[in-house]
Amino acid sequence: MIYYKFFKRRTVIGMLAEKTRKLQDTDIRLQEEVDLRQMDKELEESIAASKEEIKTLKGRGK
Repeated sequence: MIYYKFFKRRTVIGMLAEKTRKLQDTDIRLQEEVDLRQMDKELEESIAASKEEIKTLKGRGK
């Protein structure tokens, strides 16, 4: 009976540890995705600013 309780407790701790690892992996992947989306947004803003600057420079040249 004591062995069963010990084994059951170890199994539960192992399952919790595995779920924690999976959640951490998911959290890391989600954070990477958020970082990539932020970089995409910054690149789009930079491209838009560059296009505006090109238009301004073309306007001055005429």
